[in-house]
Amino acid sequence: MEPFILGSEAGKPLEVALEAGKALKVALEAGKPLEVAVQNRDAVEIALTAGKAIEVAVRNIDPSLIEILSASGPTIAALMMVGAVVVQNRFNRRHTRQQMELTTKMDERQHAFAKNAARQQGRIAMAKQDLDEQNFRLALFDRRFSVYEAFREAQRIAFTSPSRESLIQAQNDLSKIYADILFLFETNEIQKYYDEYSEKLIGFSRVHLHLEQGKGRTKTEELQKQYQTFGSYFEGQYEVIFDLFQKHISPVRQS
Repeated sequence: MEPFILGSEAGKPLEVALEAGKALKVALEAGKPLEVAVQNRDAVEIALTAGKAIEVAVRNIDPSLIEILSASGPTIAALMMVGAVVVQNRFNRRHTRQQMELTTKMDERQHAFAKNAARQQGRIAMAKQDLDEQNFRLALFDRRFSVYEAFREAQRIAFTSPSRESLIQAQNDLSKIYADILFLFETNEIQKYYDEYSEKLIGFSRVHLHLEQGKGRTKTEELQKQYQTFGSYFEGQYEVIFDLFQKHISPVRQS
């Protein structure tokens, strides 16, 4: 034990020698056979550096300790082996830690990318839903506006150019939109107005027919009163139609 104790007291030069021995062992083990290690440029540089370090360390050791160190050769070799294992373990732990950090960063980036992609998909889905709703509103508005225009056209014929044939044609055209009236509006208010309006058109066309046939003076005077009544009715329907459909068409932008 005395040579080992004295060797340990050699101080800094001995520590340098040990570190140099560790580097030399790592260099020799890099390629296993010495010939392969020599062919490896990196291993050669490490070996040369280790050799210089050993040479410097030996020069700094007190000459009186050389014999002691020589006698402690097996102990120093064992220490060098232990040191090499410690260095390798430290390298492995550092390499493993770096790999774990790299894996964690990659997982975080992939998670962030997936989260961002999901957010973008959600925005696209919401935008598509908004677009579909807007298209539905526009289509519903167009269909309802067509019903409004049909009433307007019937009102124009009944007020500006009423005749038995034109009134019958207006009633036939208006009857074509009856299904739209039933299914495009939430309330039956338009349907009730359609029934009233159709009845007035039919009654007005009958008055024209009786006037054309000439039923006598008394009858003619009664028909003239009816004619004026129907004329006044259709004259006032412009604003009625506008107000009625404005309630049912305008809210489609807010529904």
